[in-house]
Amino acid sequence: MLDRESRWLWAGYGFRSELDSHPYLAKWLDIEVLSLRLIDERFYHLDTCFCPLSGGYLLYYPPAFDAYSNRLIEMRVPAAKRIAIGEADAVNFACNAVNIEQIVVLNTASDELKQRLAALAFTVVETPLTEFLKAGGAAKCLTLRVTESITVETHASAAIATRTIQMQGHLLDTGLINQALDLIVDRGGELSGIELPVGRTAPEYLSGRGQGDRAFPRCHGIFDDPVDRSGCCGAAPRDPGCRVRSCDPGGGGSR
Repeated sequence: MLDRESRWLWAGYGFRSELDSHPYLAKWLDIEVLSLRLIDERFYHLDTCFCPLSGGYLLYYPPAFDAYSNRLIEMRVPAAKRIAIGEADAVNFACNAVNIEQIVVLNTASDELKQRLAALAFTVVETPLTEFLKAGGAAKCLTLRVTESITVETHASAAIATRTIQMQGHLLDTGLINQALDLIVDRGGELSGIELPVGRTAPEYLSGRGQGDRAFPRCHGIFDDPVDRSGCCGAAPRDPGCRVRSCDPGGGGSR
């Protein structure tokens, strides 16, 4: 979704979209792409919980995003222009709205939300769309904006890094591979491929090597590279540019 001032493109991933697609969007549209990870399956597309408004304002439901994405939103949108809504409005798809200048067309909104928008000079137009909600969409899902322009100052950028990690040992019976992959996913990474040749080296043990390519959204100063922390689970880098820190599995920190 384009920022209404055409400064960048917000792009969601997590349920029906792949993080790996974001660099292609940046290249094809020649615009900066900001990746937001969706974590609530009720909000499977970005426009179900996120709506850029005129004047740089943003209508959104923070619990639909992970901590990294919320921090990224906070870095790009000033607090005075962030309009965070509650769950009751969110499940009625108040963010799945159509914004035309100072008019916001949506399914329904609470009195509190309408008052907040009115205080910012927005006029709310409610139109019953409950039948469309049954199919998982509301006002925005029934439209296709074709008038949004991109300013000439924008240029392609997607803050995503790809790293390859390799693990050896008793990956399955000890749960190490699950710990490593869960850690990476929890910190905003995404699996794009995995190779797991498994061989039996002892009657009661399985051993093997897991290899996976992961794409990581990056924003300077927010998080360390998630691959670094996978060292806690015994991972080793295959990519020369990839760092892995050795950590105390018991929670004693890195060393």
